[in-house]
Amino acid sequence: MKRLTIYFVIISGLCNAQVSTPNFNYSQNLLSNGDAEIDALNRKIISWNSLPKSTSNDYLQNSYGETLGEWEANCDEKCGLPPNAGTNYFRLPTDDSYKNFSLYQTVDLSGFKDSLEACIINFDLTAYIAGINCSESGCAHGTLSVIFKDINGKQTGTYEMTKDNNEFKDIGSNYAMHKFEGISISNLVPEKTNSAEIWLKAAGGCCDLASIFFDNVSFVLSKGEKRK
Repeated sequence: MKRLTIYFVIISGLCNAQVSTPNFNYSQNLLSNGDAEIDALNRKIISWNSLPKSTSNDYLQNSYGETLGEWEANCDEKCGLPPNAGTNYFRLPTDDSYKNFSLYQTVDLSGFKDSLEACIINFDLTAYIAGINCSESGCAHGTLSVIFKDINGKQTGTYEMTKDNNEFKDIGSNYAMHKFEGISISNLVPEKTNSAEIWLKAAGGCCDLASIFFDNVSFVLSKGEKRK
C-alpha cells in the first residue's frame, strides 16, 4: 500500500510540474513570431516556412495600411483589425500560378514527453483570419490546422478549421475591405506526440480575390488530469 501511494504522488506531480525545456511552459504561446511582428529578412518570414518555397509573390508579411484596399493606415478594430494588432500581418496571396499557399512552423514537444505520457494535455490553437467575402469560384478560403507527429515523424493526430470565402466579413466602403475574425481549435494532444506543425493555409484561384490574411496566431498547452 505504501509503495502504491508513492507511485501516485510521482505521477500526479508530473501533471502539475512545469516543463524543464527552455522557453517551454504551460499557458505560454509556443509559436515564435506568431504575431508577424518580427520583420522579414530577404523576403523570408522569421520562424515560418512557406510552401511553395519559391514564389513570384513579393511578400508574405505586410504592414497595416501599406497595401491600398486591404486596410487604412492608423486604423484599429473599428476598421477590421484584430485586438492588439500591432504593425504587421501575414498575407497569403494565391493566384493563377499558386492556387495553394501555406506558412507552417514546427513546435518541438520532445521535452514534454514524460508529462504527456502521465497526463491528459489540452491544446488551444487560435488565430485571427480575414479574406474577401464573395461566392465566385476564384475566391480563396483559409485554413488553420495542427498536425501532431511522433518521434519518427508519423502523424498522431490532425485538427483543422476552414473559413470559406462566403463566410468572411467586410467592413464597408468607408474603411478597408476586410474584417479579422477569431477562430480556434481546442482538443487533446495525442499520446506519443513529439512535435506539432502549425499551418496557415490559403486556397483560391486568381488575382485580387484570392488573398487570405492571418494575425496573432497562438498555440498554447494547458494541464490536464492524470491518465487512468
